[in-house]
Amino acid sequence: MDKRRLAKIEQMFYIFEREVGVGYPAEERMDDRDIEAIIEALQRVREEEFLSLRGLAKRLGFSPSHLSMILAHKRRPGKRFLWAAAQRVEEIRRLLAARFEETKRPPRH
Repeated sequence: MDKRRLAKIEQMFYIFEREVGVGYPAEERMDDRDIEAIIEALQRVREEEFLSLRGLAKRLGFSPSHLSMILAHKRRPGKRFLWAAAQRVEEIRRLLAARFEETKRPPRH
């Protein structure tokens, strides 16, 4: 991964801080639609690349049981998981970049 792309991911990381941060109001966390989009992207990658649950988990650097709980909506993806997914899956990078751009916009009145 080139340095520019990695720098962009690092800029987006403040979103992840809010996602798992204690004390942040609920409206500042990633909402369920964002999480669902990430899960759907991971499932598409599995299908398109013919990966087993174990194969995708290995690619992301997590245990199959951890990934299974996220895909089954039994656990929300944490900062470390989102960081790993963003580094390894282009579609996740695009989703998170779009979320990052949304949070930079001034609020509408």
